[in-house]
Amino acid sequence: MSKSIEGYKPIYRLFPSSLKSRFESGEFDVKCFFLVSDLAYEVIKRVGSPRSHLPRDRTASFLKGVLTKNYRRTLDLLIAEDILQVRSNEQGKESYSTTHHHCKQYSLTKKYRDELNHDGVSGMMIKDHRQLKRRKKYFDDSTLRLIKRNPWLGPEIEALRRLRYPKEDGDRFLSNTIHSRCYRDENLTNNQSEQLIKANNDLDNLLNSDYLPHVSISHTRVFNKLVNANREYREFIRTTSGERIVEVDMRSAQWVMLCKALILTCKYSYKTNLMGNLTKHIEKPIDLLSYATNDIKAFVSAVLFQDIYSELGLLKKTESYVIKSGYRHPDRDDFKEEGIEETLFNYFTKTKKDITEAEWDDRHIRSVLRDTYPSVYNFLVQFADESNKKKRSSDLAILMQKYEGFFFHQVLQKALKGLLEGEGYTIIHDAFYLPESKEKEARKIMQETAEKWFGVKDLF
Repeated sequence: MSKSIEGYKPIYRLFPSSLKSRFESGEFDVKCFFLVSDLAYEVIKRVGSPRSHLPRDRTASFLKGVLTKNYRRTLDLLIAEDILQVRSNEQGKESYSTTHHHCKQYSLTKKYRDELNHDGVSGMMIKDHRQLKRRKKYFDDSTLRLIKRNPWLGPEIEALRRLRYPKEDGDRFLSNTIHSRCYRDENLTNNQSEQLIKANNDLDNLLNSDYLPHVSISHTRVFNKLVNANREYREFIRTTSGERIVEVDMRSAQWVMLCKALILTCKYSYKTNLMGNLTKHIEKPIDLLSYATNDIKAFVSAVLFQDIYSELGLLKKTESYVIKSGYRHPDRDDFKEEGIEETLFNYFTKTKKDITEAEWDDRHIRSVLRDTYPSVYNFLVQFADESNKKKRSSDLAILMQKYEGFFFHQVLQKALKGLLEGEGYTIIHDAFYLPESKEKEARKIMQETAEKWFGVKDLF
């Protein structure tokens, strides 16, 4: 595996194409390059979404850590060049984040955000020893603080260090993809091409060096560069002994977590403050087959014992159906996106789809949910109504992530400790990626643990 002589491997960073000559010529130094690329990536990973234009929180400790204590000089230069902007209040003064009150919010100016949103993406390696050293120290310190606050994270990071990325395989896939100008049966965009280069470099840095892997935690979920890596690259990953890793995931995990919230609401007769009340039960098991009545009971059964996406898809077209057990609708993936993204998490952003059109072909899954499982639909509406966030469906998403994160990172990881001791593995949201030789026994333990936690065995 490749290592830099100095001990710091170069990192590939993305930025607006129109700035490339100014970075290459040295007009802007490596600190400017790092900050621009940091904010550019916030746009690139949300291309096409209104959220790509939102400013991002950056703490003073982060800016000092990666840019030195003179970071304000870098900020002022980029602001003067109309490349970067700081969110301001009504008086025109730089204001602090309403979410994290100790930091300000930054973004590229609209010109450069628009450029990135229209495929104007370029990339370049950072090789400067001092910049790489600053970055590594900041992220090492951040990860060590996380481990200290969350002892359960330590074994997970050690397991991550027992994985390897055969970069030669990644390089070959990357070369073939760029040469063919085709990715997943569609024309390769410049954005995709640059992100593939970056992901290949990210995995090489994460898994093929002596670095402490950098991780972050959000709503009890753990994030690292492997989480967002392209699935084609993930397939190349091996353990240090060369063994292939396989995925063992929970079936319809987000709907299962919704069932937990619904059953807890029934059990404790919660009428108001759903987010506050249901958050109290993150670390507690619940029997999903108890307490529910009427349509909630039917909905939970559909999630646990059928394919919920296929059922909701069938009900888009007809009021009744008869199918064999295990049926999967040919348009299941489309129904999955419509069900999760637009029904659970975008309730108040596309409200017109709440209306059942006269033509069945126009019926939205949200309408199906309202007509077939009204108590579930009303729960989703109330949850969003009670939120004071701009995107009011986000509270439910956060709650479900917390339920899922605690179960996978703490409950399941503890249950699998004996089996996976000394092995390489990782957890990505609702799935374990573990050695192929351990799959059968791991799945058995996961089934048994799920039965203790949710009262249902066949979730994996």
